[in-house]
Amino acid sequence: MSKENIAKFQNALAQKPELSEKLKDARTPEALVAAAKAEGFDFTAEELKKYGKAADATAQAYTVCGIDLK
Repeated sequence: MSKENIAKFQNALAQKPELSEKLKDARTPEALVAAAKAEGFDFTAEELKKYGKAADATAQAYTVCGIDLK
């Protein structure tokens, strides 16, 4: 289910620039997860690292937020 939630989150980032704006202050994967959770997306930082790395939308969110998952 978390992989699906991350995919939904990635799609929302791609379709809603205002979501990226809301997340821009998140500076760690944990902060990004907390902000995403507040928007209704449920996944952990570890799941985000595992499933979210390859997706362009998530990479864009990391860049906006200044997060490096390496």
